[in-house]
Amino acid sequence: MSRFLAVASLLVFAAPLFLRGDPPVGSVRRFAPPDEAPVLKDLTAAARQRADCLALREPLDKPTERAVDLAGNVSAWLIKHLSLTDAEEANAASKVHQELLQEHKHRDPLARVPRQAPRTVRQTFDRLIAALPPHLKPEAFRFSLTVLDLPEVGAFTCGGGYVCVTRGMLDALLSDPDRGPAALAFVLAHELGHGALGHCRRGYQLQALQKEVKRGIKLSIPNERLAGLLETSLAPAGRLVTFLYTREQDYDADLFALHLCRNAGLDLDAALDALRWLVAARHPSVHGGPDGERKTPSLLAYYLATHPDPRRRLERLLMEQSGDVQDKEGLGLFAFDPRGTRDSGSRRLTRCAAGGVPDGKGCVVFIHGMHGDDGSFRDFLAFLAGDQRAAGRRLLVFRHPGNGSLVHSGRFLRNEMARVVASPSRASFVCHSAGGLVFRYYAEKLGGDFDRAVLLGTPNAGSLLTPLKFLADAAEFASDLKMGLPAAITATLSEGRDGLNPDVQPDSLFLRHLGHDAKLARRYHVIYGVYLRGPAATALQVSFGLGKLALKRVIKERVPSPLLRATGLRLVDELRLTDEVLDGDLIISADSARLEGAGKVTSTRLHHDALKTEEDVMGTVAASLFGK
Repeated sequence: MSRFLAVASLLVFAAPLFLRGDPPVGSVRRFAPPDEAPVLKDLTAAARQRADCLALREPLDKPTERAVDLAGNVSAWLIKHLSLTDAEEANAASKVHQELLQEHKHRDPLARVPRQAPRTVRQTFDRLIAALPPHLKPEAFRFSLTVLDLPEVGAFTCGGGYVCVTRGMLDALLSDPDRGPAALAFVLAHELGHGALGHCRRGYQLQALQKEVKRGIKLSIPNERLAGLLETSLAPAGRLVTFLYTREQDYDADLFALHLCRNAGLDLDAALDALRWLVAARHPSVHGGPDGERKTPSLLAYYLATHPDPRRRLERLLMEQSGDVQDKEGLGLFAFDPRGTRDSGSRRLTRCAAGGVPDGKGCVVFIHGMHGDDGSFRDFLAFLAGDQRAAGRRLLVFRHPGNGSLVHSGRFLRNEMARVVASPSRASFVCHSAGGLVFRYYAEKLGGDFDRAVLLGTPNAGSLLTPLKFLADAAEFASDLKMGLPAAITATLSEGRDGLNPDVQPDSLFLRHLGHDAKLARRYHVIYGVYLRGPAATALQVSFGLGKLALKRVIKERVPSPLLRATGLRLVDELRLTDEVLDGDLIISADSARLEGAGKVTSTRLHHDALKTEEDVMGTVAASLFGK
């Protein structure tokens, strides 16, 4: 029984580790004799405040670059992009879930498996499932909550919609009847996030590939690099699978949990009590005790040991809620000085002082997209600086963490506008790509004031970037496989954290939360591009078809793994050119960019990046900003 408890606990919010060979068997240890774990009802209002202060003093982890050097290795490229189908994950998860229940029953024949969850717990879980977008609820998944009759604190998922929680977790959190259900919802939503973000199926994929390696199939990829490509690792634990998530995956699951709880209408401050409770378990100062860490109760030892420091987890979500950032010098509103000296090809930008745009003065605020930087609007700033109609208006650039949550960036924009601009009603905005969603959150959800706004290639209905990223990365290992894609696609998608952000996926939690404000939309000027038309689109489709044939040939010849070869060929067969390419600016489809009820809509024949550099567009934007 003790060994099983250790296994169950290891499946909770797993550690920021990569598998390097087979982990030592000693990593699955026996529990010390159970002792009393803290309960949520002991977390007073003062203790919650101390937990927040303790978390906010903790330096955040430095951002990590997730891009992987594929180095011409076709297998590595496929591993990075391929994943199990919904049905394959559901089948694997169902087997593990049944084995877990059988193991538990074998260890303790008197235990009730599964134990009946209290009605409030079932209602909380059902509320979270109802808030999931349809594309995150595949038909093959069986969403269920299993309560293990164990005193230890634990919660985990084996994918496929299965979530398990221990009696110890329920007892600890539901000891507070008012705030406990929301705190428990965060814990359950975190596990749902691991499934929704694909972390579990990556673990099963690693398991399958490692089985092939043991049968003698050569992947030409070191074991530690294999785990690095898949991000989710495995540790052997009898017949069960233990997922060892990376630090970033746990942070992503935390953010997903907060957003899912928000969309489900739960009290977010109470939801964060789940992390405050973990901070209090490790740091006695939260409860008014002496500074320094104390011995953690063994009931929580594995729970805390197998995921990032709870202070950093809490801090990230507190900053998500407040819109605060740690890099106060490198991010925020920056003023453009047209008389400044040129630096690295762009004119000088200086961080705005408090009250930098005084009362009654107007300004134009530029907001970049996910991969934007100071150079994004270099030409635009110079163009407007030379326009007499802009005289007396400050030109500002909003630097935000482009790879983070759009909600966080929107709240950060609200804070910066309050700090710098005394008359926000006289501020106009020029936003490119996802920067338009940052602005819309500021205006539509936070009530931020403004005069007018121009949205350049903004994915108002999301963008299906995953297949485009797959194709763009093909050139990384085989330069002759261009698939006929214009350079504008690869230039955009080759940057940043895998080039993707869950917030801009169609029907994302963010887009569902953002909704649509018809009244404010009348003050927007939407400009979008349809780059390929007529013969150009036909030529691309022909070239794309030939590229698929060439790609299949490369996979057949250069991929030794039967699993990778079969799934790779299946994926290539399923590849289609999306509307983002055939009826859009190559990154955003025309339908997504157009916003219902927009006051003015302008169509161009430009690709995504050209929308912020083409002189005709600059002239159109100037007329929109400075016209009556």
